[in-house]
Amino acid sequence: MSSQRPIDITGDKRLAAKVWDFLHSAFGMVFLVSIVSASFAFAFSQYTAYRKHRETVHYLKWGIYNEGVDFESEIEQAFNRYAYEAAYDEDLHRLSTRLGDYQGSTLEWMTDELEALGDSEEREQAKGVREGARRVWEKIAAKFGDGDWWANLDWDSKRELDQEIKPIIDDTMIMPFNSVLP
Repeated sequence: MSSQRPIDITGDKRLAAKVWDFLHSAFGMVFLVSIVSASFAFAFSQYTAYRKHRETVHYLKWGIYNEGVDFESEIEQAFNRYAYEAAYDEDLHRLSTRLGDYQGSTLEWMTDELEALGDSEEREQAKGVREGARRVWEKIAAKFGDGDWWANLDWDSKRELDQEIKPIIDDTMIMPFNSVLP
């Protein structure tokens, strides 16, 4: 036969009374208030960090969208290799020329930051933007070859090049980021 001991609940009551007495003491109240205050402070700091993160991602997406729109408007007026390359360098490629230069609004910087800060969909969009910029450059280089920088395109060649470039810009830089519009 198994021997069973009766459960002693009087010890538990004494422990509960000690805890209750501690919580009603001045030190216990300060302890509880500090825990509640720390919890609220932590929750608020988490919220503000999340909000700042989302604002940064929104800024990056807005910047990429604007660079795509600017590039489209600049190529509408371009008729020679120099103008196309100037538009490309200004809106899609602008790298710093010296190590100390900081150009925080370049497309390369924005896509790097979006890839680092964004969720998986935004990382894929950033990779798509860089791929789209590379494809645009290939189209421009293929159309002009090693020709004269100032040689103009005839109207049909310009329209053909613009029709090849515009869908790439729309698909990689404008449409994925048009949700940032108010």
